[in-house]
Amino acid sequence: VGMMQTKEKSKILCEKIKEIPDNPKPKKSMYRLRKVMLAMLQIKGGGKLIEVGNVHMINDRMFMVMTIIRRFSLYCYLSGKNDLFVLSHLKGLKMSLKGGFTSVLPLNYAAIGMIFIIIFNDYKTGAKLANHGLMLSEKYDCKSSHTGTANVGYMFVLSWIKPFQTLLRPLAEAYETGMLAGDTEGAMWVSQQHRLFLLFSLFCKIVVCLTQFLKILLRSAYAHIYGLEWNQEGRWNY
Repeated sequence: VGMMQTKEKSKILCEKIKEIPDNPKPKKSMYRLRKVMLAMLQIKGGGKLIEVGNVHMINDRMFMVMTIIRRFSLYCYLSGKNDLFVLSHLKGLKMSLKGGFTSVLPLNYAAIGMIFIIIFNDYKTGAKLANHGLMLSEKYDCKSSHTGTANVGYMFVLSWIKPFQTLLRPLAEAYETGMLAGDTEGAMWVSQQHRLFLLFSLFCKIVVCLTQFLKILLRSAYAHIYGLEWNQEGRWNY
């Protein structure tokens, strides 16, 4: 939003989306949406995910609609409209399954994976969907949308089940891909997440080092107070 210099327009859109009435029965509707998504993706009972295949959408009008839906879903997320966020990505996925593969499809998979984790607390299904979206993005070389897929997949999904250190390299590669493709906005988002994960990784290493240092310090203090020695076998000499 900031990189595209549309801050004021985005703010107005978010305010308009906020004015949309909330669902009076959110839990019940979300439960139904989960059943619909599982049935659409054919992953109930351990089934395999649907893959559109190497059939690219040739309907330009439908592709433009999907692009608008993708942007609309971002504003729904920023506005806290979970129902509309879920429905927008579900609609995009349904259009892809019907009309053919587009660069938006990997992001839809990753976003629905985020929905399964954040809303339904289903980490296994969420990780499966995110990995599937990232695989499609790399397989079909979706440079224009790879930063969005990587940002959602690694930040909001895989970070729940994988160590931060393992996500640094994929995020750095996604940043380079976005910059080369001209997607500076997406690249900046990915760069922000990369720095955040790097900070967390360094913090974890510092905590480990401090823990070891405190153990040595306490051991020395204990030995000094009670006049004991620590032998090479890891025991006290009384």
